[in-house]
Amino acid sequence: MSKVGEAYVVTLASHIWDARVKLLAEDIGLRSEDIPVRAVAGLGSKYTYDRKVLSVLSSKRSMLHRMLRNIGVNLGGAFVVPADGYDGAKAKIQDVICEFEHELAKISSAVPTAYPAWRNEIPAQFRPDLTEGEIIQELSGCYLRVNAFHVMEVADREISRIAEKLVEEVAADAAEMLRSSFGRKPGRDEGTQRVLNPLRRLRDKVRSMSTLVDSVIWEPIVEAMDDLLAELPKAGPLDAAHMRRLYSFLIALSGVDSGRVQLALSKWGAEESEAISSGSGDGGFFRTSGSPAAEEEQTLQEEQTLAELANALGF
Repeated sequence: MSKVGEAYVVTLASHIWDARVKLLAEDIGLRSEDIPVRAVAGLGSKYTYDRKVLSVLSSKRSMLHRMLRNIGVNLGGAFVVPADGYDGAKAKIQDVICEFEHELAKISSAVPTAYPAWRNEIPAQFRPDLTEGEIIQELSGCYLRVNAFHVMEVADREISRIAEKLVEEVAADAAEMLRSSFGRKPGRDEGTQRVLNPLRRLRDKVRSMSTLVDSVIWEPIVEAMDDLLAELPKAGPLDAAHMRRLYSFLIALSGVDSGRVQLALSKWGAEESEAISSGSGDGGFFRTSGSPAAEEEQTLQEEQTLAELANALGF
């Protein structure tokens, strides 16, 4: 049974002037007979104000987008957020909006001095032709707003979309963790708590979102995350065995749909339990000292394990 009444639909509305206009033929010293009319559109664009100054506004919008993504699921531009998650984040959201408005006011008031200084640094043929008044008018139209609507009824198919979308996001986040934590070094034999922080955040998000929908999709995912984090150290470094656990878990979690994720997690749990019970949990993908023959055998085991994981994920 769904718990839609405990959720908000949150939208992020904004307009930030990009200060960009089409580059004309005369801007680069060309005459109309030098370039076909159709080709003018391919010349690109130029800026009419310092984009570094305006990037401060864009960074505030990006910050809000990340905040909403961390507590909810993005469905075509709108975020579905649990009520308790949104209520807890409202103060921070309002702080970012206030920072945006403060920066916008500061940029607008600085135009009379900042614009001439920046304009004089631009080569003559690229110089913008806006007045200070026109720039201030453009800036006056910039805004950043967050609108939240309390959801009372959502069709079952919409709830299913939320569940499937979250699975996709979880898989994408797991793949990103693999890339950032291991890169091309799956045999990395040590790590710090920073390696686990993205997984902790993802676990909190999945657990929060799973309250919206009762689905068998979430049980193995949340349970596997909890089990893994319970087994790994809560402080201090991670050794080779810990990194092996994390690596193989992320491989399984990065499946692209719920069925493949569940299958891979199930296989991951069975293989890891067997490895631990047999006393072989410290080997796996990570090199141990030994004879060349032992290392060759370990390499074959690694390749077989990776092949089995790939098969479970459908690759």
